[in-house]
Amino acid sequence: MNKAKQKAAPPQLFYPDYVALLILSVLIFCLTRYAITYGAGSDPRYTLIVSQSILDNGTIQLNGYQDKEIWGSPADFAANINILKVNGRYYNYFPVGPSLLSLPFVILTKAVGWDMLRAQDNINAQRLLSSFSAIAVFWILYHITRVYLSHRTGLLLTAVSLFGTTLISTLAVAWWSINLSVIFISLALLLLVRYDSGQAHSVQPLLLGGLLFLAYLTRAAAAAFIAPVLLYLAWKDWRQMAKTAVIAATLLALFLLWSHREFGTWLPIYYSTVRLQIARPPIWLALVG
Repeated sequence: MNKAKQKAAPPQLFYPDYVALLILSVLIFCLTRYAITYGAGSDPRYTLIVSQSILDNGTIQLNGYQDKEIWGSPADFAANINILKVNGRYYNYFPVGPSLLSLPFVILTKAVGWDMLRAQDNINAQRLLSSFSAIAVFWILYHITRVYLSHRTGLLLTAVSLFGTTLISTLAVAWWSINLSVIFISLALLLLVRYDSGQAHSVQPLLLGGLLFLAYLTRAAAAAFIAPVLLYLAWKDWRQMAKTAVIAATLLALFLLWSHREFGTWLPIYYSTVRLQIARPPIWLALVG
């Protein structure tokens, strides 16, 4: 008896479910890249300049640019509230994490002739990074929803979560420290929900610990996310919690040692509770009004 030969199905190179994701990704890029509102000249003004300083001068210090023009004006670090002076050295006040993680991108922009000291180049670079970060968050959130929901329902919830909240308007306007922090927190959540749903046998402690540290490195407020994560893991599986905590703590210890060597303090001021005491009313006053 002749049996019909079954042809092996060719590997699927393109998944139809991704069509809508790709279309929405293009929409996100256009909305964010060409948005009228942007805040590149505020808090993140020196983020990419620090990245360039690492390449040009081998340091996060900005002293090498104090005789240069920055954003079309002579650098005046002494009168700039966003610049810290420590033992005669000038530093960006805001987190060093985004500057370090932006290095590969700044290397590429430098190769094509962009200069982060020039306003337009800096703004264009920040807008590209902001757009890419918004798209990254969109894809990560989609994969989080797909752990529990169908493609269509997950896509709808993801679109509402991004377009219907302040998330996209925050990520889109500048290369804030929160952009990278949201990416790392979202990736950590993806590991957690995959483990919680039974789709993964572990939370991958090595990766999760690294993500928690990177979330803190890019934005100190991420510490408010790290504590509940460790409590959850302690409840589910204390061994995985211990492994995750050891990885995060080891990376944090290295960061503390670097900070002490660079600044003479165990933490840069942005990461320290000291900054919360500057020009702010007591917390009890905020609570009682």
